[in-house]
Amino acid sequence: MYGRLIYRNASLWAHCPHKSILYASAYRAHTNHSMLMHGKCGGYSFSINRSPLQFYATRSAADGYLLELLKSEIEQSKHKVLKETSDIKEEMAGPFKLIDRAGMEEVTLSRTMGSEKIEIICMLEKQYPWDEDEPEEQRLQHRHHHQYNKHKNIMHEEDLEIIEVLHMSVSLSKTANVRLEVDCSFVRGAKAVMIEDVIFHEDDILELEGAPEPYGGPIFEDLDEDLQQGFHEILEVRGLTAKFAWYMMDYMTDKEQREYVRWLHRVRDFLSN
Repeated sequence: MYGRLIYRNASLWAHCPHKSILYASAYRAHTNHSMLMHGKCGGYSFSINRSPLQFYATRSAADGYLLELLKSEIEQSKHKVLKETSDIKEEMAGPFKLIDRAGMEEVTLSRTMGSEKIEIICMLEKQYPWDEDEPEEQRLQHRHHHQYNKHKNIMHEEDLEIIEVLHMSVSLSKTANVRLEVDCSFVRGAKAVMIEDVIFHEDDILELEGAPEPYGGPIFEDLDEDLQQGFHEILEVRGLTAKFAWYMMDYMTDKEQREYVRWLHRVRDFLSN
């Protein structure tokens, strides 16, 4: 409208004896348009074209709203922690020394047997029931659907199929530069630990850029069944049994909840300052 008014006034300018009147009219139109765009009119200030988030009067109001939600979530979530960390450590650690760093996904257990050093790095993974071969966008939709149902306490049959997997990387070393690494996994509800890979590392063989990759070992499933059973037995005598894996599964589930509560506290403290 403002542009059409100026164009119309300009076309009449040369033929109108009252140029000053048209000039004043155009000036008022420009001034009113400018005041409207800047949210000023008749001594009052206002805003236009607000987004939904701007309906919170100020940033502090939005922060305060989120803080209330965080406090409520903290109160609900902290009761879901299974046990105190020290209690679980006493149950499962046994001869292992457990190192659990706050804020990290992994925990490390270590022990020595004679001249051999044993180190186990554990990490918990949740595998969702949808097909990994389907498009990423569809997988994300399924995951958001599950999270929404979980938030609303709506449990469907497919929501109960989430699989918890404990990944364990076992390192056996007798000298500084040679070690045997056994990658294992344990699915909640299983009766035994599953070995995925057995890799022999020699740290004095440098993996230079462009150099051939050293041979780590065969595909474990291709080994003779007796050999496979032998590797399972050397892990069991070192303490990595199904019972140990069960304890670690519970510990990692508890840790995941503790890390979530810790994250809630850190976000709350950040917004409070």
